[in-house]
Amino acid sequence: MMDEAVRMKHAEEKAKLGAARLENRKKVRQLLEEFWSLPTVGPMLTDADLYDDDGLPKSL
Repeated sequence: MMDEAVRMKHAEEKAKLGAARLENRKKVRQLLEEFWSLPTVGPMLTDADLYDDDGLPKSL
């Protein structure tokens, strides 16, 4: 009896976790689509724009 109760509780928790993961993936996808829809407002920065010859960050 106790084994069955533990199995049932485990199955419930596993299902909740699966549902939460699915919901999180949906939210991430929505955020990514919103980000991807934003306009590009200038040239993309390159490593040369961000780092000096020694590989240290430049002050912008």
